[in-house]
Amino acid sequence: MSRFEGLLNTEFGFKEQEEMKAYLRYYRFELPHEVEHRWGRIGVDGVPIFQHHFEREGAPTCLLLHGYLDHSGIYGSVVTELLAEGWSVTTFDLPGHGLSGGGRGDVLNFQIYQDCLNAVLLNLADHPTAVIGHSTGAAVLANSILDGQSFKHVALVSPLLHSKAWALSKVGARLLPKKMRIPRRRAHVSSDPEFQVFRTSDPLYEKTMPMTWVHSMFEWADEMESKEQNPAGIVAFFGGRDVIIDQRASAQIYGHLFPKADIRWFPGGNHHLLFEADEIRTKVRRELYDSIAPGLGSV
Repeated sequence: MSRFEGLLNTEFGFKEQEEMKAYLRYYRFELPHEVEHRWGRIGVDGVPIFQHHFEREGAPTCLLLHGYLDHSGIYGSVVTELLAEGWSVTTFDLPGHGLSGGGRGDVLNFQIYQDCLNAVLLNLADHPTAVIGHSTGAAVLANSILDGQSFKHVALVSPLLHSKAWALSKVGARLLPKKMRIPRRRAHVSSDPEFQVFRTSDPLYEKTMPMTWVHSMFEWADEMESKEQNPAGIVAFFGGRDVIIDQRASAQIYGHLFPKADIRWFPGGNHHLLFEADEIRTKVRRELYDSIAPGLGSV
């Protein structure tokens, strides 16, 4: 964290700061000169949440939300490409992640994630036309839609619902104290070795995960599965070699919750589909951007 600690106590707004320039370089953001970058922390129930907004004048907004134990910086190249596609982009670090406050990787219940999303939406001048979420971020977006939130274009990448070995994990979790932190398993979540190194050498990389989060995930999943179906036409992307989620069970449940869902499979893809080896990554990203492209004509 020390590498970027000078960014932690900055209120949201437009400003120039060398440490932010270093952050953007490190995480491979390439911003066109005409794009204005506003960034900093907003307060959500006493917890500072770090938000970026990349404004292309007159362009509709796409909200991008990261997965568990990741953060916004990881998606620098995706933000760069979305800007090139013609979008404005907003993204934020979930509590306990990246440059946001809160216990590292921890959350008492997933409603807190929902509250943060709602606060970020209120902090925007215009409601996002499109949303993209990965894993836990995708789950937060899906849950918000089931609770009545509306977006014109929704793309969920490797959306969390059931993790691998779901039933066994539930049993195992009951045997461990909730306050315990366990070492993060360095799973190979992509077939791109460069991304694997980049991810695990990240100065904001979390090396442990709290059992409170695991219990919160189980409670949230049970609640979400019991919700009424929603007519939103989401697009969901799943990798056939995902080592983090039970992709078959998750796809089936998402298909039930969203009967109009367009579920797409990438047989060779792992959990981090957006950062796979070249051939898969190029195909996934192209299909992703095309799935939300109709929203570019909305302003």
